[in-house]
Amino acid sequence: GLMYLVFAAFSGVIATTMSMLIRMELSNPGPGILNGNGQLYNVLITAHGLLMLFFVVMPALMGGFGNWLVPVMIGAPDMAFPRMNNISFWVLPSSLTLLLLSSLVEQGAGVGWTAYPPLSSALSHSGASVDLAIFSLHVAGAGSIMGSINFLVTVANMRAQGMTLYRLPLFVWALCFVSILLIGSLPVFAAGLTMLLTDRNFNTSFFLPAGGGDVVLYQHLFWFFGHPEVYLVWAHHMYTVGLDVDTRAYFTSATMMIAVPTGIKIFSWLATLWGGNMWLTTPMLFTLGFLVLFTIGGLTGIVLANAGVDIAL
Repeated sequence: GLMYLVFAAFSGVIATTMSMLIRMELSNPGPGILNGNGQLYNVLITAHGLLMLFFVVMPALMGGFGNWLVPVMIGAPDMAFPRMNNISFWVLPSSLTLLLLSSLVEQGAGVGWTAYPPLSSALSHSGASVDLAIFSLHVAGAGSIMGSINFLVTVANMRAQGMTLYRLPLFVWALCFVSILLIGSLPVFAAGLTMLLTDRNFNTSFFLPAGGGDVVLYQHLFWFFGHPEVYLVWAHHMYTVGLDVDTRAYFTSATMMIAVPTGIKIFSWLATLWGGNMWLTTPMLFTLGFLVLFTIGGLTGIVLANAGVDIAL
């Protein structure tokens, strides 16, 4: 767990440095510290996004806190598969190396963290940079799948005597569900990346319209992975790409329905605060700030769930 947290902190320093460079470039109109180099700006955006997601948030929250707290919370001496745990960590430094190399070779991978074709195709980004980024994500994804399997087996088989499923802490339940969603969604993402890789290097046409491919297919595959928390609803990221009206109607309805349990959560938290004896310590101030931001974000989400409004905006 500690190794995951140290790795996440190290990656966080690199990603935050990139974030500061991006903000410095945006602090004034016109060319800034990047001297008008738009490709370099896109490379920074891409590397920052992928670093924060795959090498800071996931290693810290899943690997770090998961490995540290799950055995303690369920009364287990260790995780079920220590060797699998070991390799699921040690693939991360090699994956990070591949990602940083992708930013450094040739012009860098300036494709955005979503890596949509045709910008990520060989036509727009020739050379090894995007291929290295794809391999990096493959390796990181394999590590996440191994870690997820480890969590599920540990919780299923290594609970202490009397620790029934109903007595499991919510954090352990949350990690179990996240693990299930990752095992379901990461192979889809890997499939999309593999298709992109073969399009770039082996003359396939999965995402090339000239060869009968479909650019939007990549977006479906990517957002099916990118939205594992609400995995039935992913195309609300794609309202403007030319989906047919029935598809937009379904995703509009499904996205609005997700607002119902989310609203219940907010009222549940508020009722807990109202009924309790609240001390304004630093963690509580963070919690209150989160509630405000989450509520504002959720309300804007209800508006943007409407495909018609989304297109108009």
